[in-house]
Amino acid sequence: ICGKYKTTVTIKVSDQTDLNEVKQDYHSTLSIDQCSNVRISDITIESKGINYGNTDAYSSLAYGDDRTNAIINYGGCAIVIARSDNIFIDNIAGRRCGSVGVLYISSCQDIYINNSFFNARSLGYAGIAIDNWADRSINPKRTYYFDNISISKEDAVYSAKSGIAFEGDQIAGSALNGYVSNCIIQDCAIGSDSPTFGSAISAIDTTLVAKNITSVNCYIGIHFTKRGGSVNKQDLSILGCKFKDNKVSGVYINTATNTGDGKSYISNTE
Repeated sequence: ICGKYKTTVTIKVSDQTDLNEVKQDYHSTLSIDQCSNVRISDITIESKGINYGNTDAYSSLAYGDDRTNAIINYGGCAIVIARSDNIFIDNIAGRRCGSVGVLYISSCQDIYINNSFFNARSLGYAGIAIDNWADRSINPKRTYYFDNISISKEDAVYSAKSGIAFEGDQIAGSALNGYVSNCIIQDCAIGSDSPTFGSAISAIDTTLVAKNITSVNCYIGIHFTKRGGSVNKQDLSILGCKFKDNKVSGVYINTATNTGDGKSYISNTE
């Protein structure tokens, strides 16, 4: 799926607006579910706006099809990738989301996102959100690669509650694996529904490698922690990063409940 130039080829809702009242269900703009070897490039993809989408209302559904379908049909994301592998996204812009994140990825393997821009336009949601609950029985490695990603607020009041948010589960050995490099993430603020965020990159139950990341005017540059449970190992590497104008901390690490031999390594970082 490719456009000619991402500034002129756009998939979006025609009547974009923000909802200031209670969230309501709204479909996601582009969804890739149970697919392999898909490429998307040179295109802008946008959803309708704040609160048009309500993934949280379906959090009680069973893991697998029901909950995944709820995100696709009711989540209001710009892009959803679920239960898929070998997905390549390059040179796209994603904007506006009604729930969770502009780009929402769940239970995938070998996802590559390069040279792209995301703007949630709301402190309630993330630029990119990755979780692990769609189907725990497939693709256990859960590996994601992000390179040359930019996340900022443009003309909006807020950027996002988190730039890139990894959220693994607590099943033994099921930590997510995130590789993030050469990214600039700005203006992430805490949303009232999630006080642990406000971070450029958040990694919960996740092994993270962050290289050449610059965050500006976020609460936290990198937030690395665990919920508890039985994830066996969770490593952190921060290499050549810059965290500027932090309201709380450049790096926040809390692995007190880690049951394995996870290690944290920071080098050449301001």
